[in-house]
Amino acid sequence: MAADASQQRAAVVRRLLSGVGICGALLVIGYFSVVSTRWGHSLDNDAYFGRDASGRSVVKFDGEFLDHVTKGTLLLLLVAVFLVSLVRRIPVIGVCAAAGVVVAVAGAEVLKKVLPWEVLVPSDLQLGLGLQAETYPSGHATIGSSLALAGLMVCPANWRAWGSVVAGMVCAMFGTGVVFAGWHRPSDAVGGILWAGVVMGLVAVLAVTLRKSSIDLVPQTAARAKLRRQTIVGSIAAAFVTYGAIVIAALTANSGLPDADRAFVILAGVIVAGAFAVPNWFGNALSAVQWQVTSDQS
Repeated sequence: MAADASQQRAAVVRRLLSGVGICGALLVIGYFSVVSTRWGHSLDNDAYFGRDASGRSVVKFDGEFLDHVTKGTLLLLLVAVFLVSLVRRIPVIGVCAAAGVVVAVAGAEVLKKVLPWEVLVPSDLQLGLGLQAETYPSGHATIGSSLALAGLMVCPANWRAWGSVVAGMVCAMFGTGVVFAGWHRPSDAVGGILWAGVVMGLVAVLAVTLRKSSIDLVPQTAARAKLRRQTIVGSIAAAFVTYGAIVIAALTANSGLPDADRAFVILAGVIVAGAFAVPNWFGNALSAVQWQVTSDQS
């Protein structure tokens, strides 16, 4: 029995580390292929300038929504994550999840300095001064994505699979929102989602590894495998609906799609794909882990 539990725990850690590795690799590839090349800048800038394709009302709504994401709001949401863990009597996991969000957000600010941005193409000079600087990865996309993953950490194990679809919607809202509002280029948004996946994935690995005696592992069954497949399909369907809404908004707000608008629609698809893929991996990887409540811990 102990051997089976050890194997299950190892399988969870492998799935988490595999996702962390993929997110980390894509984060680096995104920087060197998009942020550091003339071709990447042209595509990124075209998509940024084409964001109005979604319609002015969408741009205005996202700007107003993001204006409410302040340090105070972040603190309140971190407290909410901890309170959920307190109610569920898993306060240590709540602290880990909240700490992961803080590390992710702080780390994003550090990465902006470590991964510099420079003018490479003429269209770079048309960007606002705030975008002619280090902005990869997006801090707001990191905030939304890491909070969504923190929510998956503290929720019950049997909620995580389908909860990953809801978390994907949150990531997509922040990821597309920072672009629609004109706060970031698409590459920054994707980078924020991937960076949140790296940090929160490592936090989950630490929680699973260091608290071996404080978790119950749900056996791998045909029902769980079926649930995983269903939530993957659910995430794909939700991503298509979200992306479809963006495309429809672009088509109805403009007569045809100029080149910049087409670039926006393409990269919006990349943002949405990442926004749903990262939480789906995270939620399904942790769906086998049930944190023991405090009263049951020795």
